Amino acid sequence: MNWNTVLSGIIDTAIFSFVGIVMMAIGFLLICLISPFSIKKEIEDDQNTALGIIIGSVILGISIIIASVIASPSTPAQEPPQAVQVEQQEAQPAPAQGKATQPVKMKAPQPVQTKTPAAPAQ
Repeated sequence: MNWNTVLSGIIDTAIFSFVGIVMMAIGFLLICLISPFSIKKEIEDDQNTALGIIIGSVILGISIIIASVIASPSTPAQEPPQAVQVEQQEAQPAPAQGKATQPVKMKAPQPVQTKTPAAPAQ
């Protein structure tokens, strides 16, 4: 077991956890600043359950976005690949082999005849 790899993994996890928690706090502060009312008063004093559910949903959505960004693979910056010049060749028709093909004659579709039920006698 390579302890350097384990230690770097633990450090990376701690850093990303800290960054995620800070981003969640910033998101929650933005929600508090944008809302035209006091979220604390509405949830704690007025027992506004609907607002609590909405705030929880927003926090969950922000956390999913932050987690997907942190978990996305990161690649080091690389030089763009050099353009490869490809010589274009003129398209040449394939040589005819054997007989020339004749166009296929198709028959016109026949109309479908349906029987209508006879009216009941009265």
